[in-house]
Amino acid sequence: MRKVVKLDEKAVVRQIRDYMEYRGWRYFRTGVVAGPGYSIGEPGCADSQFIYYDTDKTERATCLLIWCEFKSPDDKRKCNCAIGKICKVCRQRQWQERERQRGAVVIQTDSFVEFATWYERHYGYLHSGYVARGQLDLLTGVR
Repeated sequence: MRKVVKLDEKAVVRQIRDYMEYRGWRYFRTGVVAGPGYSIGEPGCADSQFIYYDTDKTERATCLLIWCEFKSPDDKRKCNCAIGKICKVCRQRQWQERERQRGAVVIQTDSFVEFATWYERHYGYLHSGYVARGQLDLLTGVR
């Protein structure tokens, strides 16, 4: 009988990060950081973002951006809001929904296979050679 190995969140992040960097995406770890007179990030924001720069060297710079919230495969956290205090689970859910309403791509995943399947369905054209160039031109407005 084979033993099933459960990956932790860190291992899932590493797999997906390697996968995306191999395909030309830049990885950025995000989070809320605050100090005297400054803050970076927003409460509930996704763990990471991936940015893909268009390789066409025109004056118009364009990029694609994917927000990615990673979860452990065995994450079972649920809402535990208290009166007057929103929990982390709900704060993340609200942030993701606001970003989607603004037009952002936000994915929450706990599995490399799930992420790779989603990615190939939505962004596989980026790696299809010359045929995909037409798709990128549509995004950038190049004719």
